[in-house]
Amino acid sequence: MVALIQRLARENPTWGYVRIQGELRRLGYRVAAATIRRVLRRSGLPPAPQRASQQTWRSFLRSQAHTLLACGFMHVETVFLKRLYVFFVMGLDGLGVLRAGSAELVVHVVNGRYGMNLRPV
Repeated sequence: MVALIQRLARENPTWGYVRIQGELRRLGYRVAAATIRRVLRRSGLPPAPQRASQQTWRSFLRSQAHTLLACGFMHVETVFLKRLYVFFVMGLDGLGVLRAGSAELVVHVVNGRYGMNLRPV
């Protein structure tokens, strides 16, 4: 039970004692909030506001990487004095760079890979 309380507190730094108590109740365990506070204090885990402020930018990006997209837009001058416009989308989840030649294709690939509902402009 102690390991479960510690795990819930570490994996969910914004959860307070009452929220952890509610999650444990959903799992079928009846534990008082005071007991959860005592377990976390003995384990050296601070209260929720202090745990939440300990999250680093790196850990936040790692936990959210599967939902982040980086986009870029640039133009390229050709030797024939034409200007080409390039729009690119990168998924930060490590699946690589999406390459496409038209807005419709970019939208199709992004919608398929990330389950979004984008429409070409």
